[in-house]
Amino acid sequence: GQRWTKQSKDILSPHIRKMIEHFNYITGIITTSIVQEPKLRARAKLIVKWIKVAQNLEKINNFHSLMAVLSGLSDIPVQRLKQTFVVVPEKFQTILSGLQMLMSFEGSYKNYRKKLAEAKLPCIPYIGVYLRDLTYLESTDSKGNDLKDTSVNFKQKKQVVGVIDFLQNFQSSSYNFKRYDDIIIAFTEGLPVLPSQELVRISSKYERSNTARALKSSRSHNDVIRL
Repeated sequence: GQRWTKQSKDILSPHIRKMIEHFNYITGIITTSIVQEPKLRARAKLIVKWIKVAQNLEKINNFHSLMAVLSGLSDIPVQRLKQTFVVVPEKFQTILSGLQMLMSFEGSYKNYRKKLAEAKLPCIPYIGVYLRDLTYLESTDSKGNDLKDTSVNFKQKKQVVGVIDFLQNFQSSSYNFKRYDDIIIAFTEGLPVLPSQELVRISSKYERSNTARALKSSRSHNDVIRL
């Protein structure tokens, strides 16, 4: 089990590994794009743009990419930018909070699971939930089982098959979007991802240097960005 975590993961589970790597890449470029922007108001506008991206991903039922965007917006270097968030319009902060609540892990992702159950195809589920489910099922393979260790826990195996069958249902349809290869290449190959330590260092520097300016902006209605 858990082939995606083993040393030969690229051979045993190449597609899962690619989804995980792409998820981490999206998170990285979002964090980097926000943190490396030196101007406070420009950073706030970038946050708003990524919130809009997340909002549209939710609308088209791409929950996997939605979670990647939310992870970038929730990454520590971004969350440290308290004064930057001060000038993000309340409307978009409310939208962000709603999306974060939707994808919250509380109750074993109960809000997300409910939303997914009501979603129409095409749809891309957040794969992390089901890898977590499979990991849990594997860990309980022998727990509460009165059979000998060499016996097969059919109940557990049936549950595993159920998770896999559930995911395969989403492979029956695809999005009818026009493909723009130049945009795909630019987005997947041309955007930088800075190391975590560097992002933390930069965000701390910007936050200190912009504290006075951001506090002034928070008191002035005219200083809140307009989009």
